[in-house]
Amino acid sequence: MPVPQSERTTGASIQLRGVTKRYSHDGRPAVGDVSLDVAPGEFVTLLGPSGSGKSTTLNMIVGFTDPSEGEILVDGRAINDVPPHKRDLGMVFQDYALFPHMTAAQNIEFPLRYRKVPKAERQRRVDEALEFVELPGYGGRLPRDLSGGERQRVAIARAIVARPVALLMDEPLGALDKKLRESLQVEIRHLHQELGITFVYVTHDQDEALALSDRIAVFNRGRIEQIADPETLYERPSTLFVAEFVGESNTFEGIVRGDSGAIRLECENRSLGVPAGSSLRSGDAAALVVRPEHVRIRERRESDEGNVLTGWIDQILYLGSTRSIEVMLDGGGAMMIREPAGQWSDAEPGNTVTVSWDLEASILLPGDSARGAEAASP
Repeated sequence: MPVPQSERTTGASIQLRGVTKRYSHDGRPAVGDVSLDVAPGEFVTLLGPSGSGKSTTLNMIVGFTDPSEGEILVDGRAINDVPPHKRDLGMVFQDYALFPHMTAAQNIEFPLRYRKVPKAERQRRVDEALEFVELPGYGGRLPRDLSGGERQRVAIARAIVARPVALLMDEPLGALDKKLRESLQVEIRHLHQELGITFVYVTHDQDEALALSDRIAVFNRGRIEQIADPETLYERPSTLFVAEFVGESNTFEGIVRGDSGAIRLECENRSLGVPAGSSLRSGDAAALVVRPEHVRIRERRESDEGNVLTGWIDQILYLGSTRSIEVMLDGGGAMMIREPAGQWSDAEPGNTVTVSWDLEASILLPGDSARGAEAASP
């Protein structure tokens, strides 16, 4: 159900300034010196592996966890000392946190009762919220009588019924199967567009983050490695961790050799051309990353200005709209190749093949100095 124009809002801005959370004075902080600016009405996702600090950061924003250092602001107002129920932020949990003894309508109504909203207004807002999440007529059902997707919608309705300035969601689709998860991703994106409020979303699922977000903040070991729009994050990652965590990648590590006009990456058993314009210098440890969809399979070695390697096909996985091919490279290592349907090569498991990619498809990033030196050593 479309939100009436009179009730739409651009939401609130959210700022984190040097936010740190320590659970032990002797240990590494769970979140360390995180700064982040979320614009009004923006959909920002906190993405990272388990234990990277993304959920802790969300809990500090909503007020369930106090920061050890730093400041959190909503629309420019510091909220560190404001209790959660007065921050005007909606929250959807991974397990939905519905009261099992209350009906769907009673669960949705709960935050309005807490705010002492008049009964008639409560009923109207509950009905509107159920309509908005496409559950009209479900108000009398208990959580146990709802499917996982329906419980998730009730949790969203409860979070938005009080008209918060921002909606925070912590792994809200984590417990659902793949098909339902993908369906609800579309609904969440539509929900954001209809409500017009600020969304801060936590997930460890890269595809989910890429599909939903205006921008993504990639967390690693309690810090933000990079924050950017999905295309920039995928096509131009700024660190090796981001390149390998967001999407699939083939990675070669070694040492940069040559000058800015013609540099190469010297690895243990191969020398690879790299794109022009890199800020890395000769002697720097580096990693060359190429996405599987940019790699081609050829039946014979041809003259090419890009990188050309040989090997044999170990396995081919059919994935519906694409297929994934694993090539074991001569000299060691492996490459993954992704071919879209309708553009499949004649490759078969066991075939000897040549693989190649254009220099422009390579991403050269700073690498681990110890690993790079080891890879480039004779």
